[in-house]
Amino acid sequence: MIKNNRLPNELSDVFTSNETSQKVKYTEINITRDNKDKTEGYGFDYSEYAADEQTKENLENNDDYAEISEEYPDKSDVGESTKLRQAVDLLIGSVDVRQLYDNGHSMEDLIKSCSWKGLNCKNGKISKHWTQSWNYKYGNCYTFNNGVDKDKNPMRILKASKPGPSHGLTLQLDIEQSLYIGALTQGAGVRVTLHEQGVMPFPYEDGFSVAPGMATSVGLRKTVIKRLDGFNRRDCLTDPTPSKKNIYRIFSNITNYSQQACLNSCLGKTQWFTCGCSESAYPSGNIPCDAFNTKESKILLHVVNNIYSGSML
Repeated sequence: MIKNNRLPNELSDVFTSNETSQKVKYTEINITRDNKDKTEGYGFDYSEYAADEQTKENLENNDDYAEISEEYPDKSDVGESTKLRQAVDLLIGSVDVRQLYDNGHSMEDLIKSCSWKGLNCKNGKISKHWTQSWNYKYGNCYTFNNGVDKDKNPMRILKASKPGPSHGLTLQLDIEQSLYIGALTQGAGVRVTLHEQGVMPFPYEDGFSVAPGMATSVGLRKTVIKRLDGFNRRDCLTDPTPSKKNIYRIFSNITNYSQQACLNSCLGKTQWFTCGCSESAYPSGNIPCDAFNTKESKILLHVVNNIYSGSML
């Protein structure tokens, strides 16, 4: 979550919020993308995957695209709060992640106390097991016991041998609700995701919400699944390493495969090579697609529909 007293200069002109009336003033935004070949965005050559103008034209003449065009709303039908959210997403997607870190809730302010098996994990030696990342929907994301430190150096994985809060991780959090931006906030609390070491966290897709003013306990038992490639088709592999072309391996240095990261990477790359940009949800090293550009938005929606229907896999 971005604090309202730490907004980047680019965001201060986007909106003003009156907490009493909840009225939002919406400002049009113009952002110019870098003039570079779209196949350079991931740091290596993807030219064999890139769609040319003919491919785009074929998409626009596709029956499914025509159906999407009929269902796609006019800009006048989009609510002001949705326009504001899209505008902020566009701006945030064009800002360097390191700057975004500074404008979100800091670990020092968010975590009031941290205990791992009774040991201090906020300021002591175990605090080195915390890492930070950025999530397009929730802002700063803090991960404990991910197998690496903040500089991506390998660390010993901490293990719990007994059940119960005193034998695991216990946190007391301050969500700083007074600093929430009312026009952009639908609820208060934190989003929690439990995942293996080295995988990309997806709190929106895989997480659960924890409300403020409540004590919440979570217990789980891990089930180990060993995948065997019985038919030698390389569709079930024992190697958990994600593809070198996975965008989260490139931009977030993940080391383990997950189905959600694979799907999101496929969506982001396909959007980028079809449109020359992708949604702000998917890292690309370039400015995201403009949600107010009707043509781009329709093509993106067409790509998403095809991915989930299996016609592009």
